[in-house]
Order: sequence, then structure tokens, then C-alpha cells
Amino acid sequence: KGEKVYGRKCEIKKITRMTANKFLERNDIDGITNAKVNIGAFYNDELVGVLCLSKGQKNRWTIERIAASYDKVCSGVCGKMFAYFKKNFQFNSIEVLGDRRWAFDAEDNLFTILGFKYAEEVKPSFKYVRMRHYVTNGYNRQDFKKCDEYIDMKTKLLIENKPSNEKAVAKK
Repeated sequence: KGEKVYGRKCEIKKITRMTANKFLERNDIDGITNAKVNIGAFYNDELVGVLCLSKGQKNRWTIERIAASYDKVCSGVCGKMFAYFKKNFQFNSIEVLGDRRWAFDAEDNLFTILGFKYAEEVKPSFKYVRMRHYVTNGYNRQDFKKCDEYIDMKTKLLIENKPSNEKAVAKK
């Protein structure tokens, strides 16, 4: 267990995408994001939490990432960052797609604590992978544009279990 950090003792402010992504690389399984708004929670001048949101059409926002420092026990930090966003930004709606591997109980999880209501269960997403010497590096699908030739070739390599050292051929 790490040091306990309470949201009420944190200073909340906007941070740069670079700062958010550096934090996410270390503390979030999904890694970096291209979110429009990045909010950080600071405890004794140390970044201990990040909330990243993107704006869609008709002032609809989506939470892209919400993460706390892996080596701290953070209580109320995510809620304080979310309250900061609601106070300082205009929105018609806010949505979040939660990973069911981490939010086991649909009725009692971080998102319901923040006031979100369960809307629906969606099919799982997928990631592109590159296999190298039995090590798999995951890439978020948002980093790639769809290209049927590439997907078919990659699928075949994965089915045949042949390692591939090539880089992705189609990036946004």
C-alpha cells in the first residue's frame, strides 16, 4: 500500500496533454490519449490524478481516461477532478465507456459514485497487436485507420501464430 491521498487536500487544475500523457503512460493500462481537456490533481505539488475528456458534437463530452497514481491510495481524487470539470466547462452531456474488467459491479463502481447512470452494455472493442519474440505490444484501435488489406494480413499472421516485426501500415 502507498501513501493515502485525499481529494480534499489536492489542488485541481488544467494540465497540458504532454503532462497528462506522461502520467498516463506510467499509471493507466490504456496509455496516452488525444483528449481536448486534461485536468490534474496535485498533492504537495506532485501529480497524483488525471482526468482527460474529449468534446463531441452538440457539446457532448466523453471521459477518455481517468487515472490515479499507481503507488498512492487516492480517495476522492477522481470525484474532485470531475467536479472541477462540471464547474468550469459547459456541457450538454458527459459519457464514459467503462471497461467491465475493472468495473465489476454495474451498480457500484467509480462511475456510479460520480453520478453516472448505467445506459447499456456494448460489445468489447479490439486492439491491434504486434508480436515480437513472444512479447505482445497492444495498440489502441484509435491509433489506426481501417485498412482491410492490413487487417486481413494481420489476422492471418496471428492465426498462424507467426511473429511479425513490421510496424503498422496505416496511422491516422
